[in-house]
Parts: sequence; C-alpha cells; structure tokens
Amino acid sequence: MKKLTLVAVAITVLAGLVAVPSAASAVQSSDAPETDQVHAVEFIINNEPLVKDAKVAAGSDLRIRNVPTGAQVFLQTVDEPVVQLPIALSTQVRRTWIYNDLAPSHRYWVRVLGADGSKALIRFSTEAAASTFGGAIHPVPDPTKCKRSVCKYGVGIPIRIEFPMPIADKYKAAVEAGLSITSAKPIGPSSWGWINDTTIGFRPRDYWPANDKVIVQAHLADVQGAADVWGTNFSMKFETGPKVIIRTRIADYKMVIWQDDKKIETFPISSGRAGLDTTSGIKVISEKYGYQLKVLWNPIPKKGWKIRVDYALRITWDGEFIHSAPWNFQLGEANLSHGCTNMSNADSKWVFKHTRVGDVVEADGSPLKVTNDQAYGYWNYTWKQWQKMSALSNAKAA
Repeated sequence: MKKLTLVAVAITVLAGLVAVPSAASAVQSSDAPETDQVHAVEFIINNEPLVKDAKVAAGSDLRIRNVPTGAQVFLQTVDEPVVQLPIALSTQVRRTWIYNDLAPSHRYWVRVLGADGSKALIRFSTEAAASTFGGAIHPVPDPTKCKRSVCKYGVGIPIRIEFPMPIADKYKAAVEAGLSITSAKPIGPSSWGWINDTTIGFRPRDYWPANDKVIVQAHLADVQGAADVWGTNFSMKFETGPKVIIRTRIADYKMVIWQDDKKIETFPISSGRAGLDTTSGIKVISEKYGYQLKVLWNPIPKKGWKIRVDYALRITWDGEFIHSAPWNFQLGEANLSHGCTNMSNADSKWVFKHTRVGDVVEADGSPLKVTNDQAYGYWNYTWKQWQKMSALSNAKAA
C-alpha cells in the first residue's frame, strides 16, 4: 500500500504531501513518443470500468490501461490541499499504470496527457471508511494538574501510542510513517519502536532537551491498520521541565540529585537487601503519591505485607518506589529494604517536591537489572536495539 505521508529524518517530523507539480514534472515514459491517441485509455476500478463521477469503496484499486508511450499520467486529490499521488507504471502489464488502496472520503482526478496534446480525464470519489481506529497517546494529560491540558514532564518521558486493535505487520510501516514528532528544540537522532502489535513507542537516542515544547501527531486518516480498517487523526502536546537526573549508588547507600548537569543534593539511602534487590538500570518516575499511600506488595507468595508510606515515587510497574522509611535506622549504612529505595522523611519530602513524572533515575551497583518492560523502560534498550524495532527501519533494510 502506498503511504500518503512522508516522514523527515532526525526528529521524525511529518513532511506532508508534495504539491501538484507542473505538467513538465509529471511521471512520464522515457520511450520515444508514438502517434497513439489517449482516447483509447481505459480507467478501471476493481477490474470494472470506472464511470465518471462514480463513488467507489475505500481501498479500491485503480488501473489505467492502454496509456500511449510518452504520455504523462496524473492522479491527484481534488480536496484542499490538492495532493499529487505517486501512481506507478506496472512492471507486469504493458502500458498500464496502477494505484492500490485508494483512501476514504476523497475526490480524485485522473489525467492522461498524450504527447500529441490529446487528453483523457475522469473524476471520481471514494466512500467513507466502513471501519476506523484511533489511538491513545501516553502519557495522558491530566487537565486538573496541567495548564491548558499541556503537561510538563521530565526529560526521560517516553511517548507511546496504544491502538485498540493489533496492527498487522504489512501495515506497520504505513502507520508509523503517519506519526510525527515536532520539537521546538533539536532532539538529535530519534526513532519509533514497536513494543508489540498494539503499542508503538518513541524516544530520542538521548533524553529530551530540557524546557522543550513537543507536539505528537498521528495522521492516519488515509492509512489502513488492518484490511478495510482506516485510521483517524489525533494529537497531543507536552512540555519538558529542567533536566533532573537522580543517580542512586546502591552499593554506596547514596543518592545524588543532578539538575541541568549540576549536582545539587546528596542523600543517604537504603536499597533492597540480598534476595530482594533494588534493580540497576535506567528507570523513570511514572507516578507520584503524596501522603499515606497504601502499598501492597507480595514478592514472596503468601508472605506479602501492607505498609503506609509518604512521598512515594513509582519507578517500576511491579512496585519499586522511592519513599520515606522512618523505621529504617541504617540509611547510608546498609541495604535493608524489600526492594524500594528508603529515605528519611525530610529527604524524601525534598525529592518529592523537586521532581516530576518523567524525571530519570539511574541506578547502579545491583546484580538485578531492570527489564525493558518496566515503567518507561525504553531507555534500557541500546540505540541499535531500539532502531531495529522500527517498521520503517526494517522496511529500508529489506
């Protein structure tokens, strides 16, 4: 299926569809002109003759037969903006031009211009899609906490889009090509990556720039996600705050806070004891809970517990938090927790106040590594691994 959108390199910004070129720049045979007249041209839809002003089903296939050598062939939408579509010469049927999977809810104009000045023209339109799909962009803005529904996150926030249905492999490249990221600041190399058939994520090679403004857009109205199921358009805006990196040195019982590449605080901590290790790797704050969070965690079957903690920052889906632990009297001296990062009440309050969702936690010194499917664990893929998860990257390689 041909894609109706193009994606720019570097920050994956949508380039849009090209404007209609002049007749001199249209697709054209390289053979010498013949004296054939274009009145013999046949316009075919789904193996049936195309009637002027016909309305055909979305996803229909167009064939233009008996095109004289040297003629120019145009297929374009009549809607605003006018878009020239990449119709192609068949490699199997002589003098036949093809375009498959016509998008829904468009008016089309086909022109064949002969070398002798003769013309063959026809207009038609496509019906609305019988079935459509959208998507949910995460993180989902909380209008009660964000100005104008534009939330501010830390520089480690990854983007993911969840679709309500599996996207078949044959459609993933087209769907991915319809997604774009627009950033006010350069973000360097970046890529989408398919987590599974229903979820695609986006991350730069490095973290987001601090104090950036970002627009995530899905231009999928002309794209199929499954046979005869067409997408819709949707978008989300967000901003990033200062670059905050929390570095926890598990073996040294120490946490160091960096902001905009400057060390601003150091705190004593206590991490997971042997057998209940705190994980090493890159983690991201995914949720914040203030006072009296109820935590139920059960790492050992039938031997779980329930506790109440303050100033809790979730950093993995399976229950790893940074939180206050006033009962732990060996902060900075020993690792005694059940897997969370323990701090004093005053220190955890400071960290809670000076961090936001999306801030990065870089932990080292533990034999247990965080898995890539944990809270915003995309940063634990190597850059080469992440790039290979792109359907567009795989399509180019093929």
